[in-house]
Amino acid sequence: MFGSVKKWIQDRKERSEIVAIVMLQSMPRLMNASSVESALSEVGISVTLREERTSYLRGIIDGFEITIASLPSAYPGLLNTQLPEERLTDACANHVAFTTIDTWTAPQGHDRKEARPIMAKIAAALTDEYVLAYYDWTSHRFCLPDENIVVLLAEGEIDQAIARIGDGVFIIGSDDEQFLAATAEAQRRWPEFVEAFSKGASEYPYTVKAVFTHGDFTEHLWIEVSQCDLTSVTGKIINKPYHLPRPRLGDVVTIPFESVSDWMIINTDGIVGGFVESLIQNR
Repeated sequence: MFGSVKKWIQDRKERSEIVAIVMLQSMPRLMNASSVESALSEVGISVTLREERTSYLRGIIDGFEITIASLPSAYPGLLNTQLPEERLTDACANHVAFTTIDTWTAPQGHDRKEARPIMAKIAAALTDEYVLAYYDWTSHRFCLPDENIVVLLAEGEIDQAIARIGDGVFIIGSDDEQFLAATAEAQRRWPEFVEAFSKGASEYPYTVKAVFTHGDFTEHLWIEVSQCDLTSVTGKIINKPYHLPRPRLGDVVTIPFESVSDWMIINTDGIVGGFVESLIQNR
C-alpha cells in the first residue's frame, strides 16, 4: 500500500514539473501545423501536428507528447527578471510575445527531460530574427541567439548551447574578488588548455575569453582558437562586442596569454574550464 502511494505521489510530482524551452520574441508569431511541420523537417523531425487552437499545436515525437504554443503577450514568469547581463535583462523586460515548447508525457520507462534534445531542435527550427532569447526550464538558464548556438540547438545539443550563452554582456566590477579568483584559476590552469588543444580530442571548438579595452570601455570576448601556446592565442572573435568598435565579430586576433580571463573545452564528459562562466551562471 505504502509503495503504491509513494509511486502515485512521485507520478504527480513528475507531471507537475515544467519541461520546456521558452523563446522570448520582439514580435508575435502566427503558426499553423503545415508550416511548422515543414520547418521541423529541416532539422530531421517528421511529425503530424494537431491544431488545437490558434498557434497552439500538439504532436507525438519519438513517443513524447509535445506542444508548441505561441502567444502575443509577455511570458509572465520572465517579464521582470533582472540578470547581470544587459541583453538578457532587456529581452525579459521588452519582449512582447513568446513561443513555448513543452513536453507533457514520455514513453513508458522514460523521463520527460529526455525530450530536451527534441525541444532544442524545434527551437532551432522556429528561430528567426524576432527571437530575443531562449530560456530552458530544466537548467533554469538563458542564452542569446547567435549562429553557433542555433547550430547546437539544431543538433539537439541543448546543454552545450545553454553553456555557450551567446552574445552576452555581463557586468562585473573590476575589483570583484570572485571574478579575480576565477580568472586567476583560468590562467593557472592554462597549460591544461594548451595540452588539450594540441591533442585535438574534442569535436567542439576550443574557446578562450580574453580582455579587450578601447578608451573607457573594457569587455571580455570569446575567441574560437585556431592556434595557441603557453604565451599567446590566435583565433576568431565569436561574440559581438557591445561597446567596443574593435575588434568586431569574426575578426581574427592574436592576444598574449596575460589577456586570457577564461577558457572552455566541451567534450563527451561535459565541460572543462569555464571558471568565470560558471560564476556568471551561478549569479
